[in-house]
Amino acid sequence: MECKRFNVSRDLVFISVFTAVIAFLGYGISTDSAHKEIYIICLVISVITSISLSGYISVVRQKENDRVFRHFSSLLKRNGYFNSALWRHNYNRFCQKHPLHSLSSSSMERDISFRYIVRSIKKNIGICSVGFAVIALCFSLPESFSLSKDLYPFISFLFGSDTAVYLDNFFKSGFNATITSFLIVFIIIWLLYLTVIYLYSIRIFERWLKKHPHYIAEKDRIKHSYLNGYAFECSYFCAVIGPEYVHAFDGTDFHTVSRKNISSVKWLIEKYQVYYQSPRSKSGSVLCYAGDEYRFNIRFTCKGTDTKDFFHITLDQFQGKMIMDNFFPDISEDTDPEICCSDIRSDSLAPISGCTSSLILK
Repeated sequence: MECKRFNVSRDLVFISVFTAVIAFLGYGISTDSAHKEIYIICLVISVITSISLSGYISVVRQKENDRVFRHFSSLLKRNGYFNSALWRHNYNRFCQKHPLHSLSSSSMERDISFRYIVRSIKKNIGICSVGFAVIALCFSLPESFSLSKDLYPFISFLFGSDTAVYLDNFFKSGFNATITSFLIVFIIIWLLYLTVIYLYSIRIFERWLKKHPHYIAEKDRIKHSYLNGYAFECSYFCAVIGPEYVHAFDGTDFHTVSRKNISSVKWLIEKYQVYYQSPRSKSGSVLCYAGDEYRFNIRFTCKGTDTKDFFHITLDQFQGKMIMDNFFPDISEDTDPEICCSDIRSDSLAPISGCTSSLILK
């Protein structure tokens, strides 16, 4: 029994390949110009068929994932998931392959900045790419042009006269000029976007200090603890267990709390039903289902602090167990984990696939 993970690209590739194959076959049949209508008919049929099959696969996948979720929930209620022989076997193998280690970054601000940028790109790469492409298309040159009298000798001096002649001839083509200007504008917009999110990211820790001014005197100790503690990384998520502090960063929010203020450590499991668009339209009808995604969070409950009463961080399920066993064995428990279910749009969920292990079900 296996959960079908959320993967939009998998379905898009399936539709594209199926459509291309049918269209190619139709093109082979309709080589004669008198049979162009055959090609059009084949193309329309391939598109309709691929969309129908994708919808059918979506329905089947949802039924399979619902059965997986019911089985998974029953194991959690009977305390039979984390204590199963198969889970413990995989956990021991994971511990052997992933010994405790610290971060490789040279500064805390740089590590946080990198994780924030990664999360922003993963979450917004689709909509940003489309939006930036539209903007770049509006600013791209519609006609050909020639190198100016001032630019020609400059290029000749740097790269030689042959290069200058080649570029002059290249840009005399309207298509070449449009594509080149489009790519230049598109890259410039992306660089500006990355610059903006970088400038925002480098002050995340400073903004956290302003909200928790009593930690200002401990700023250097916090940074040292973050860089030298035991790190558990999952995509842009990171939890660091230092000798004095527990640190966590989820790509957006930063947390630091003294270890002596941690009162309990438990599981918080999030189950997302992912949809290609809004989970529900205004009329209440469910749109196309993409798949399920499970995220295992380790939840720290705090006491005697002005921070939140609790915070959680997404990690691989085995990483969460390593933290419980190695650092908080007296206040950790696997029994009665909290599980949250919610619908979410595919463009609202920054993917973390590749760094988390699948559900381990009998």
